[in-house]
Amino acid sequence: MDTLEYAIVPMVFRSLKIADELAASAIVRGIESPYKKESYYVSRIAALDYFLIVVSVGAAVCCCLL
Repeated sequence: MDTLEYAIVPMVFRSLKIADELAASAIVRGIESPYKKESYYVSRIAALDYFLIVVSVGAAVCCCLL
């Protein structure tokens, strides 16, 4: 029983420390902010993205049929 305790207790305390750090990071980044969340960059799907999707699906279908 002591061996199990020596393994579990440090893992629990390490998990609590990581959870606390993640919570602090989220607060600093503004997760509680009442304002609308925005990004510095606009993400849009371009023609190249559609082309790569079609090629990938086509390759997957060809692999499945062979």
